[in-house]
Amino acid sequence: MPSINLFLREGAKEAFLINIDETIISKHSSTVREALKDCDPKQDPKKIYLFGVAFTPLRYVLHEIVRKTPNVHFKVAGDTLFRAVVLLQVVNALGVEPKQNHIEGYVTHYIANNKLLPKDIGIIEKAFGPQEIASKPWRVMIHQLAYDVVHQNYTNGEREELARETDKHYPNLRLHLNMKKKIEAIEEAKAKKKEFLKAKKEASKEAAKERKAAAELKKAAAEEKKQFWKAKKEAQKAAAEEKRLAEEKREQKWWEEANGFRPATPLLVTVKAAEKGKTGGDEDVEEADADVDKGSEGEDEVEDTDVDDKEKKREDALRALRMTVGVSE
Repeated sequence: MPSINLFLREGAKEAFLINIDETIISKHSSTVREALKDCDPKQDPKKIYLFGVAFTPLRYVLHEIVRKTPNVHFKVAGDTLFRAVVLLQVVNALGVEPKQNHIEGYVTHYIANNKLLPKDIGIIEKAFGPQEIASKPWRVMIHQLAYDVVHQNYTNGEREELARETDKHYPNLRLHLNMKKKIEAIEEAKAKKKEFLKAKKEASKEAAKERKAAAELKKAAAEEKKQFWKAKKEAQKAAAEEKRLAEEKREQKWWEEANGFRPATPLLVTVKAAEKGKTGGDEDVEEADADVDKGSEGEDEVEDTDVDDKEKKREDALRALRMTVGVSE
């Protein structure tokens, strides 16, 4: 079975890594697979050199590929930023397959959710600085640093240390320019958000005032309607009372005109006469005449008139009463 001797070369030095089955490493490393194209097919074992990664993590990854094939997967949950970044470097250098995208996701998530200190910046800058904008972890670092500066997530001491260490160890002009641009962009976005929230608050206050005014208008309208119906009811009641008094006055005036005096109970006499006139005929009318005579006795004693005048008045009153109750003579 053909095999490959893998070496790590650093300048003029080279270090042996592992003798590995050609089939296995060709299946799980696109870098080695491309390098085999330049090797002599008859040579066994073949010799391939790798560059640009640390010796220890590279050898660890190669041994894990041999151990885990065909299901190669590297766990990084809970790892430090340094360990995850180094592992990501090796995996990318070898072109490990299947793709280990979760490692970059873990690194990016760590950077985006933690306050970065100078040592963290050093790890990221060393690993991804050459790629800069092409590297997602590097872009996220720039954004996170700018965000924490704008929102004052660093203490004064931490900000001074961050600026000092960055200038001393990582005087990369692009890093500073991108930091400045990001800070300006975030400050502008922050200012716009502040203005938006202020305008929203003002609009909310105005809306509350309008709702209050509408409620007061509604309440006033309801009170006005209530007073209207109350006044209308009182007016109707007053009109009914006025009508009743007018009817009573008209009745009294009729009796005075008909009899020449004010009877004690004119309404009672009228009702009794009417009821008896409908049921008892002339006899009932005579009883009504007796009531009239009885009611007029007091007046006869006072008045000093002759018998003929009294009889005439009596006949006139009786005739008027008969007309009222509908009794013919």
